[in-house]
Amino acid sequence: MMNCKAYVLIFLLGYSLSGMGQNFKWRAPLQKVDSSGFYNIGLGPELVSKTASTDLADIRIYEKDKEIAWLLRKGTDSTDTIGRLNISHYSLIPYTVFKTREIKTSKQSVVEINFDKAYQIDKLRLTVDGFKFYRREAWLAKKNGDIRQKGNQDPYQLMDSFIILSGKTTIIELKGANRYKTLYLIIENEDNLPLTVKKIEAYQQNMHLTAYLEKDKTYILKTGAQDMSFPRYDLSYFNDSISNGVPFIKVGNFSQNKAEVKKATTFFNSKAWIWAALTALIGILGYLSYKMIREMQNKK
Repeated sequence: MMNCKAYVLIFLLGYSLSGMGQNFKWRAPLQKVDSSGFYNIGLGPELVSKTASTDLADIRIYEKDKEIAWLLRKGTDSTDTIGRLNISHYSLIPYTVFKTREIKTSKQSVVEINFDKAYQIDKLRLTVDGFKFYRREAWLAKKNGDIRQKGNQDPYQLMDSFIILSGKTTIIELKGANRYKTLYLIIENEDNLPLTVKKIEAYQQNMHLTAYLEKDKTYILKTGAQDMSFPRYDLSYFNDSISNGVPFIKVGNFSQNKAEVKKATTFFNSKAWIWAALTALIGILGYLSYKMIREMQNKK
């Protein structure tokens, strides 16, 4: 009887975990293609901001219930030695607003940069104004999430340092996959007059998916699922066999994937159920192990 209960519990737990793995929050149709072949699907800032994983592991393409393999391809980094940015390799992040405040006690200018949602930020380009010649040390920072801990009172977590130099465009590089809704620039003025930050532009490096799509079939791109592993497709071994000049197709308007969100909130997909089931399963397995050891000892 106890063995039967354990099997039932294992089945229900497995069902719950499998159901939680693919709770896609967003979906969008892909443009239909006129002929079968490989096509590129651009991953602009708006699309990337809807993903739940910084490495884009939660993006999937479906034709009905069939999952379609894709390659992730990124553009080249294009900043030359005098700070000029090749804009064609980057996409401008929308809705970038900022405000500057001066801290006289520390002789610093703090620039708070805000976005309307959390974006992948790869470059920041600053336009500043000041005396004819200037050279300022500065820091890129984010909000310190540990400020409430005892002894940690610094409101900012420093990420990287850079120099603002007259006669040169200031390009700040952010390393690795990320998502930021707010960033800070801390400029060390020392005994100089503060610089005037006139413009800040944020950019995401261009990237796209490459997938084989068939004529007249309907494809849906889904994303926004939590805790998904990066897909492992055979196509990844043939990256060099696919031309870089394949055409781009458009991604339609995104809508919330309400059916899957509703499905994910059922009792057997809830975290409370999973933790309760895990606790009960560990208890049952422990009891069965104890019982088996006792029976072996009695046979001796």
